[in-house]
Amino acid sequence: MPKFIYSIYLFMVLSWATVFFMLFNTKPGSLPIIALMLLFVFVALGLTFSLPVYAGYRKLHPTFTDQRMLYHKGLKWGFYLAFGVTGLLFLKAFELLSALNVILFGLFYVILSAQLRGR
Repeated sequence: MPKFIYSIYLFMVLSWATVFFMLFNTKPGSLPIIALMLLFVFVALGLTFSLPVYAGYRKLHPTFTDQRMLYHKGLKWGFYLAFGVTGLLFLKAFELLSALNVILFGLFYVILSAQLRGR
């Protein structure tokens, strides 16, 4: 396993610890607290999702030597998945979760996928 993965694990654990600390020790009564919580959830989910995607890329290209490039591709798709989850949590947190908003967010998510795949 490349050495940079250990720092990714460390940042992932620290971000999840921050999420759980905020979850149990703060009241989500104000807009900055909710926004900060969603930001930490986004980072934690992005780092968590990037590791399995990276493992899939490593299995797909076993002889590829630049592991950082493979991880950057995994990081891109990991944060894309985290954006989808956090976007729906955002709609739920601000009581905007309706059929129309979910459809519009889904369209935006699909268009973002096409943009990310094109690069």
